[in-house]
Amino acid sequence: MHLFTPEKLKHQLASWPQPGCYWVAFSGGVDSTALLHAMARIRGELTAEVKAIHINHGLHPDADSWQDHCGHQCKKLGIPLACETVQIEQVARQSPEALARTARYAAIKAKMQNDDMLLTAHHADDQAETLILNLMRGAGVDGLAAIQPVRRLGRVWLARPLLEWRRDQLSKFLAGEDIRFIEDPSNEDLSIRRNYVRHEILPRLAEMWPAAIDRLNKSAELARSASSILKNLAEADLAQCLGLQVYEINLDRFSEFDTNRQALIVREWCRSNKLPTPNQQQLNELIRQLQDSREDSAVCLKWPGVELHRYRSMLFIMAALPDYPQGWQLDWDGLNPADLPGGCGNISLHCDQLAAFTDPPLRLHVRSGSEQLHPVGQAHHRTLKQLFQSAGIPPWLRSRIPLVSRNGQCLAVGDIWLDQQFAELLSESGSSMQWQPGIQQWRDMRRHILAAN
Repeated sequence: MHLFTPEKLKHQLASWPQPGCYWVAFSGGVDSTALLHAMARIRGELTAEVKAIHINHGLHPDADSWQDHCGHQCKKLGIPLACETVQIEQVARQSPEALARTARYAAIKAKMQNDDMLLTAHHADDQAETLILNLMRGAGVDGLAAIQPVRRLGRVWLARPLLEWRRDQLSKFLAGEDIRFIEDPSNEDLSIRRNYVRHEILPRLAEMWPAAIDRLNKSAELARSASSILKNLAEADLAQCLGLQVYEINLDRFSEFDTNRQALIVREWCRSNKLPTPNQQQLNELIRQLQDSREDSAVCLKWPGVELHRYRSMLFIMAALPDYPQGWQLDWDGLNPADLPGGCGNISLHCDQLAAFTDPPLRLHVRSGSEQLHPVGQAHHRTLKQLFQSAGIPPWLRSRIPLVSRNGQCLAVGDIWLDQQFAELLSESGSSMQWQPGIQQWRDMRRHILAAN
């Protein structure tokens, strides 16, 4: 493996998207110090400004002195430094390292502009460690691809330009320049799995296979290639299955693929909706339910942050819906928009004659199942069930729309169906009512129904 030099780093960056600004994630340790000093050396030849950001987790007694060290280093190099402090709150079944990583990236992204690029100092040894850890988790091809060299992270780029170099090569670069760096004692803590792999597993492998780290990196590279091919295949398959919206899959077309392709489609579908992907057990259960159920059967499957529902010949995916209080109701004078529970958004009344709506007051409430009204433009009274069925409203959304009543009479279903008498009252008083749903599926369906009316 070739020696690390700033010139080779510049060559690496030139092959990637050109950002508005490079942000170096700077902890003060050996890896990020090598990256920062190399970036300082080549910044005059780059098309974007170079900045650094330091995250103070406050988990070590020397955390503040480490921040001071980073400040002195950046001042000496003439590189602007942003310092952010994050608080880590323990969450059940999540490691402190994972929580710290999530908090760190959130704080960094908040400082960055669109299309900026965050540079982290992950190197070849980190890549090998990640591959072994993912193997122990039973990861598939995506996990075996380990650390991606460059990828989108929402509105910004995340890049790891040091993956071609070993940790000792970065150390040699710093030693040759007599550059000081921080030694974090937590890196020696063998109760942390990554440290155990670093200090116990990889040295043993290198005793038998001296090129073990290089070989592991090669395997990760091959896995990335396979992952890319599978992603392209999944994107093409998903395109054939999608309904009118990205959160809908046509099950007739989906069923034409074998179960392996279906698994790829579901994972890609989750990613395209920016939702967490299922684990293998959850994926197997979803496919089993779809295969074993009748077309009119209600299929519902959930995993953290996600819900999937079947309705007619379509499968819908969405972020997990918030809890909805049973029996919720609220007297409403129309003076101010009313915030609604359970993802229902808000509803507002725009009028010049509020007295028409305050005596007696309107009542906002959830569906009980017996409501009916005489919708504008229709010859007869209709039950809500009839309205929902004719409009193709999926069952899990039917309770997520506000009803407006007075003296026990349903006057409006959101602002989609208005009782004729209530519509006349709104017209006579120069008023209008608007419902803004909090759930994307309802926003799309509302727009479609209003356009059809």
